[in-house]
Amino acid sequence: MSNLTLETLKQLMRNCGVSEDTDLDSDITRVTFEELDYDSLALLQILAQIENRFGLRLSEDDLDKMRTPEELLNFVNGLLIGA
Repeated sequence: MSNLTLETLKQLMRNCGVSEDTDLDSDITRVTFEELDYDSLALLQILAQIENRFGLRLSEDDLDKMRTPEELLNFVNGLLIGA
């Protein structure tokens, strides 16, 4: 099974809407989702897309472990390795 890349995550983030002021083309790995103007609803939409694409089950509680794109990538890819 493939892993979740930063480019794929950026695409999913764009699908969920992004403020015109948000620059997803820069290095966003350690910028919090809050700083990127993604609220909890947008994050749930991103998680739903990840679930559909990779066949994972993620819970709202998992959001607490993913404050930055880097943390999300590490968490999801850790699950994919164990799948």
